[in-house]
Amino acid sequence: MKISGIQMLWLMFSMLVGMTLLRLTQTISEAKQDSWLAMLIAGGTGVGVTWLTAKVSLLYPGQTFIQYTKTILGKWLGTAVILTYIFQWITVTGVIFRRSLDFIHLALFHNTPLFVLVCTMLLVVAYATYEGGIEGIARCSEVIGPVICIMLLLIFALSINNLDWRQLLPIYVDTGLKEIWKGSLSPGSLLGESAVVVVMLISFMTVPEKGPSRAMWGVGLAFVSVFVATLFVIMTFGPNLSARMVYPFYEVVRFIFMMEFIQNVDVVVIVIWMTSFFIKLCLYLFVTSYGTAQLLHVKNWRKMIWIISFVVLILALVPRNELFSIQYNQKYIIPIVVPFNYIFVPLLLWVVGVIRKKAATEGTKNEANG
Repeated sequence: MKISGIQMLWLMFSMLVGMTLLRLTQTISEAKQDSWLAMLIAGGTGVGVTWLTAKVSLLYPGQTFIQYTKTILGKWLGTAVILTYIFQWITVTGVIFRRSLDFIHLALFHNTPLFVLVCTMLLVVAYATYEGGIEGIARCSEVIGPVICIMLLLIFALSINNLDWRQLLPIYVDTGLKEIWKGSLSPGSLLGESAVVVVMLISFMTVPEKGPSRAMWGVGLAFVSVFVATLFVIMTFGPNLSARMVYPFYEVVRFIFMMEFIQNVDVVVIVIWMTSFFIKLCLYLFVTSYGTAQLLHVKNWRKMIWIISFVVLILALVPRNELFSIQYNQKYIIPIVVPFNYIFVPLLLWVVGVIRKKAATEGTKNEANG
């Protein structure tokens, strides 16, 4: 299974843009009209951690995260670190499943039991991952990614008449650095999810050296899309009304009305979210299944898909509300996962990996000279 540089770009863009667009409320409630400044910080965070994890993976381009973590840190410490990532992959997949299906249930299938939606979506994702692997997922993103871009451009173009730039004023005065920083945490953690996926994907690239730049371009494109969407939300509804909306960007699309016949285009944003969720769920299911199989030394990684899918099904069906998803992000992802899995572990692997490789190189030279 191999993926190209352009496929890496569209994989990153497709998996990040949907959920980040869905979660604008928390940012706007914290940073208000300065949410666009918070998005700048979040974008920098996402691109930065992506570059860091991709560079670490290039130390051992022929190995996945599961393999080179043990090579660098040793069997026991490496396994402990790997388990924290697998726990994150599984729980995040369950939360994404439920969050995405809650939106689809609200927007399209009001009377359909949630259990039916969860099982149907899970079967589709599991089948796509089983049959196509990372190569099949990458090819899907190569088609879906540009379509999402075109749809977003269409939405932005149709929303221009509804914008009032004065809604962005005053800049900084009403918020300050603390509130802007707090507003950047949620989108920063979402855009930074690329870091915990890239570590498993570099080894599958035909030219691993292109991994960091292509992944960063994908994250950057997702950031630009969300940045513009945030501006459009604030300039359409203002910060106060937007902060009370569950899905403010969805409301921007529903607000489109031009020339008496262009209206009810909210189906466009539903397509964007559904296709983005599909890529993200497939990616997480692949990474979790493949990584768990390598950790447990299971030769056929596809067998793990059904076990992981069953666990995800249980997690997705646990009774919860909107508050659970917010608390999961605020109590687990932001204070624990972001500093540990996004920053500390990659830095540790990089420093120790570089030292080990230099020591091995010097040892080889000494043996040759001796």
